[in-house]
Amino acid sequence: MRVADAQRSWFAVDKCLVDRAEAVLVCSAVLDLLQPRLELVVIDAYCDCPREEPDDVAAAQRWLLARGATRRHGDPGLAIGLDPADAEHWGVIACHAPWSTSVDLCAAPDRTPIGALRECGHCVTALLSPHEAAELTDAVAGVGRVLAVRQARGRTGTRGARRTRRGLARG
Repeated sequence: MRVADAQRSWFAVDKCLVDRAEAVLVCSAVLDLLQPRLELVVIDAYCDCPREEPDDVAAAQRWLLARGATRRHGDPGLAIGLDPADAEHWGVIACHAPWSTSVDLCAAPDRTPIGALRECGHCVTALLSPHEAAELTDAVAGVGRVLAVRQARGRTGTRGARRTRRGLARG
C-alpha cells in the first residue's frame, strides 16, 4: 500500500540507546522499514565508541573513509553519500549505520529526509505511516517505545540532511 508523505508523521524511539545490541536492533529495524523508500543515505564514517566496534564495522568504516577520500575536498569521513539500491553500498549502510555518528535517510523523488540515526544509534527518528509505526513498535518491543513527535521537532533532527543534500548537489 502506497502512503503519501503527507499521511506520515515523525516518530522517535523513546529511549537513549546506550546498549550497543539495542542500538543495532533499533537502527536495523528502521533501515529495514525505510529501505524501499530510500534514494540516498548520507553517512559519517566516524564512531563515538571505536573500541567496541566489531571487525566488520571497522572494515565498513575503512571502506567509507576510502570512498570519502575520492571527493578530494573536505573531511573524507563526513557526509558520504551512498546509493541504497546498490548491494555493496547497502551492505556497508546496514553494517555501519548503527555505529555512525550521523546517518541521514532520504527518499525519492527529491531526497526528502525521512529518517535520521544520530550518535551511534542513541537517537533515532523516522517519518512513518501509522502502519509503519506499528511495525517498528513490534520490531523494537522490549527495547524502547515508538512515540509520535511534533512535526517541528522531527524536522529538527533532519535539518543536517537538508544541508547535506544541497552540498551533494553542488558536488
